[in-house]
Amino acid sequence: MASQHVSALLKGRRDVPVLAQSGRRLALKDVTREELHGTKGDALRELPNAVKSLARADTVCRFCGVSYLIFNEFKDIEKQLQAAQEALQAATHKNNDDDERIEQAVRERSKQWGLEKARLEQASAERAKAHAKEIKAIADRANRKRLQLQQQVARLARSLGALRNESEALRSSTKRELRAHKSASLQSLQVVLDKASAFDHCLQAARLAAQRQEDEANRMRSALQATTEEHAQSTKILTQKLASLEQSSQTKAEADLASVRHVYETRLKDASQAHARELKALVARQEASISKLQETNETRKQDALKQIEETWSQKHDVLVQRLKDAEAANAEILARRAQDTEMMKQQLASAEEASRAAKADEKRHLETSKTLQARISDLEGSQAALEKALNTALQAREQADKKSTDLEVTLQSTMTQHERELAEFRTELEERAKTTSEHATRRIDSQQEELNAMHKQYAESVAARQEADELRKRADDRYEQELTARINLENVHAELGKELEETRAAADKARKEVESLRKISSELADRAREQYKMLEDATQTARQRREEALQNTQERCETLQTQVSLLQKEVQEGKTRYRDLERELCALQENQVRRKEEEEKESQTLRQTANSLRETEARYRALEAEVKLLRNVEPAPAQDLQQLEHHMLRLSSLVREKDAEIKVLQATVHRQCMERTSLLLAQEKQR
Repeated sequence: MASQHVSALLKGRRDVPVLAQSGRRLALKDVTREELHGTKGDALRELPNAVKSLARADTVCRFCGVSYLIFNEFKDIEKQLQAAQEALQAATHKNNDDDERIEQAVRERSKQWGLEKARLEQASAERAKAHAKEIKAIADRANRKRLQLQQQVARLARSLGALRNESEALRSSTKRELRAHKSASLQSLQVVLDKASAFDHCLQAARLAAQRQEDEANRMRSALQATTEEHAQSTKILTQKLASLEQSSQTKAEADLASVRHVYETRLKDASQAHARELKALVARQEASISKLQETNETRKQDALKQIEETWSQKHDVLVQRLKDAEAANAEILARRAQDTEMMKQQLASAEEASRAAKADEKRHLETSKTLQARISDLEGSQAALEKALNTALQAREQADKKSTDLEVTLQSTMTQHERELAEFRTELEERAKTTSEHATRRIDSQQEELNAMHKQYAESVAARQEADELRKRADDRYEQELTARINLENVHAELGKELEETRAAADKARKEVESLRKISSELADRAREQYKMLEDATQTARQRREEALQNTQERCETLQTQVSLLQKEVQEGKTRYRDLERELCALQENQVRRKEEEEKESQTLRQTANSLRETEARYRALEAEVKLLRNVEPAPAQDLQQLEHHMLRLSSLVREKDAEIKVLQATVHRQCMERTSLLLAQEKQR
């Protein structure tokens, strides 16, 4: 019943052997090669779902245990093999497309590198031109600064000459004023001494008249001589005391004048003579001291002026020499810079020519960059030399400032000494004037002639005081002139400092520009090297990958071709074996008797083959699941190809096993079919 049901379901299929009815005789028709491969007649159709859902026992022969669907399974395996071959071809095409894309990317990368290289060369040429322009501008600025410094040096020389002339004029004027002041002071002193001698006669008479007045006068003189430095405080006290003494002395003198006049007159002559001698001695001493002071002052002034002139001349010579050295250094630096600029231009031209060359000329470009760095270091050295020269000029300027300050200090000290001497002389004149005024007040009531003389003397003292004030004003004017000159010097020094700071700033800026240019050139060179290395690495990696991919694809194609050729050979061998088996069937029909004895052994082998077929069916189902997975999942270019190769090997091994099993099954099926036909014929004969 099961066989009838299967035959009913498999009606119209050509892959199962059927019994042909010719009259009453039944003959089993063999499956042809064309029917087996589906090249003749109707194409093999897919099994219906009803057959697929049948149990294993319904689709297996009861006698041999072989499935009736073995040929359909074989065709499914062939389809899977064809699908795997198509997937392999698609993978190879994909690999070829990937290789073409890699080659296209390498070509585009090389084109981009060429464009980038041309752009970098153009940018380096433009930068070289800009550097040349900047170097030229720096040289022009340095020349302008040098001219400005020369002009400033000329102005300083002129100002120094003017200051020297002013100092000489001041020195000559001070000498003249000192001489005039000396003569005027001597004359005024002589007049004062003459007047003092007359007043001293009167005072001597007063002393002889009153012992108390003489003691107080001596005390006052000693106090006046001792307190010359404390003039401002002691003058007020002395004037008050002198006024009180004059009042008391006048009252007492008027009372005692009549009684003591005779004695006064006799002693007055002796006292006047002694006082005149003392005054002459005092005048001589004062003149000697004044002459000594004047000589010492003149010697000091002359020595100070000589020292000032010597220091100014030395400073001027040193400044001139340093300025000459600085100008020579600047000229050398400018010459070096001109040479360096020419060398830079030549090197830049050579670098531009070298940059246009191929990869072999890049070494020359690196050498030129090294020489450029060496030249830049030379420029930095020259710049350091220029900075040293500027520092020396600044040190010279500082030394000149120090010397000018020293000169100003010496001038101030001399001026203070002059002012002190004038103040002392003024105090002496004031003291003398006060003494004369006091003596005049005492003698106002007694002698009008002496009062007139005192008025004259006071007028002379006022004139002397006016002269002293005029001298002080002149000294103040000279001091103001010296202050203005010093302020001018400070302004000139400040301008020089500013200009030197500007030159230093320009030098620092030039150094920074040179450093920035050097950094830019080094960065460009490093970038070019890195890009070149990256491009070489990329090209090498692309070549290696391309070669590896080509080798892998070639190896895979060779393996696939060998596998396909082996499969084709195996198929041909199977076909030849199938033909041989068909030929051997006739011999087997003749040897049926012998085969009956071997049926038991063959039944055992059939059972083993049935078990093996069951195992192959399980493997086949697993392979079907794997093939479905392969159809659903798109393989990757590298890993999936290896999986496809592995599956192809497994499929080829399964195909071989199936071929062997098919051969065995064909032999057994034909034998069983022949046995059945013989049995049927025997039954019909018996009937």
